[in-house]
Amino acid sequence: MRHLSLHCGIALCLLVGCSSMKQFAQRVNPLQPTDHTLQFDLARASEADGHLVKAERVYRSLCEAEPKDAKYHHRLGVVLLRLGQPVEGLQELNHASQLEPTDLSILNDVGYGYLRSGDTPKAIETLTKARKIDPQNKRTNNNLALALGYQGELRESFKIFQQTMTESEALANLGYLATQSGKTDLAIKAYSRALSQDPDMKSAAEALAQLGTIHQDLESSRSIAADLDPTKPQSPGVAHTTPVKSAEKVALAETGASSVKSSKMSANQSTWADDVK
Repeated sequence: MRHLSLHCGIALCLLVGCSSMKQFAQRVNPLQPTDHTLQFDLARASEADGHLVKAERVYRSLCEAEPKDAKYHHRLGVVLLRLGQPVEGLQELNHASQLEPTDLSILNDVGYGYLRSGDTPKAIETLTKARKIDPQNKRTNNNLALALGYQGELRESFKIFQQTMTESEALANLGYLATQSGKTDLAIKAYSRALSQDPDMKSAAEALAQLGTIHQDLESSRSIAADLDPTKPQSPGVAHTTPVKSAEKVALAETGASSVKSSKMSANQSTWADDVK
């Protein structure tokens, strides 16, 4: 057995050259489990597969090992947000942003983290900063439009959506945001126009059907209340619907659709824009 090992060693020297043995060993070392790059790649794979707790554990160890590497804090912050820990998640994301102030991916996740935690003004502030770095970045524009819409600035939100996606997608997103604002009439109008431009948009059709039912129920309740007491003014009420998640995904997706500028809008579309308050 000893002779066999010796022969194998000699054969290896003959194959790669004895002077190359050290270089060969160095090429093998980066594959050791202790390598941070490998650990990070494995954690990213765990994160993509939904094993968030496992990914969090690895990201934490990487942050401790290399506290000045922004990408480790970035991914830890994202995972913590997904695990329902917004306070610590935003702390990690903001720390990553301090290390890499112009990284758009980090700034977008910081802004979206604020949006998810309910701090819409802070989200708008962060995403506006990101937009100044790259005004054409689709993800930044879509996230900013979403944040502005949540704050009730539907006109500005719609304009930004128009610059980053098709007109029908922009209208569907406006319909979603109008729904969240309780503006049922505007939402129905937006979804209807989206469908007129893209009859195959399933999310708009489903949302329109849902809103139509709620709208009819609301009108019916108003009529009954008036019949019961016609001398008493009735509150118009506000319709609340389940968020149209498919529409929100359109807002956050980096689509390959061509932009539709406001200058290309038809006369009817220009009139339509006046409905957005």
